[in-house]
Amino acid sequence: MKLEIRDLKVSYGGIKALKGISLTVDEGSIVTLIGANGAGKSTTLRAVSGLTRVESGSITLDDKSLVGLPTKEIVRSGIVMVPEGRRVFPDMTVRENLLIGAYTRKDSGVEHDMKHVFDLFPRLSERTWQLAGTLSGGEQQMLAVGRALMTKPKLLMMDEPSLGLAPLVVRDIFEIIKRVNEDGITVLLIEQNANAALRVAGYGYVLETGAIVLEDTGASLMQNPRVQEAYLGKKKGPSAKVVSHKRKSDTPVELLAD
Repeated sequence: MKLEIRDLKVSYGGIKALKGISLTVDEGSIVTLIGANGAGKSTTLRAVSGLTRVESGSITLDDKSLVGLPTKEIVRSGIVMVPEGRRVFPDMTVRENLLIGAYTRKDSGVEHDMKHVFDLFPRLSERTWQLAGTLSGGEQQMLAVGRALMTKPKLLMMDEPSLGLAPLVVRDIFEIIKRVNEDGITVLLIEQNANAALRVAGYGYVLETGAIVLEDTGASLMQNPRVQEAYLGKKKGPSAKVVSHKRKSDTPVELLAD
């Protein structure tokens, strides 16, 4: 399953939220999109999910266009989003929240997959009948991920999974992201915690004010002086120079390199 976004533009009134971005998420990969608040990260995921109107450009999944499809059809195609802020159903139990994740399914494997979620998140198995609203922030994030996994996604999109969580919980969440990917699920991750995101991602894009200004492997981006200064909290290193970079099937993107 390969997700491709080409020259995607989204506007809110007269404000251009996305100014023609292009990116690729290859099957089996972890790709991250990093940037500051207001850069357009969440808008990108909402556009893929059918929650935001696309002004122009294309979004394809294995060459099938997703633009204009209702969200429920996009979910059925295998794309599921874990939203920012977790958004669990607070007055429903852990088990009920997980069952809601399986609402589009017609197969008989729901209980088996719930057991798998509990294997990934043992703390949830101890709280099966607890109301979701009484869980800690970290437990609610685990529940949000587990609910998404109950749809049996092929591509899991995650919107700021570390937001508001303690460092130890953040570490656990990113370990789960790696385990989910090892199970064969492709991951598109957007994060302000660039350090954690780039450590887990094989490839990354930097989004600034609606435009992708930089792309490279996660390891290379971590070593880039511009990324280190702007997103990793490190002092400015040697001057960077602008080079032309071309990834297969992509149009050229200007990158800042050592």
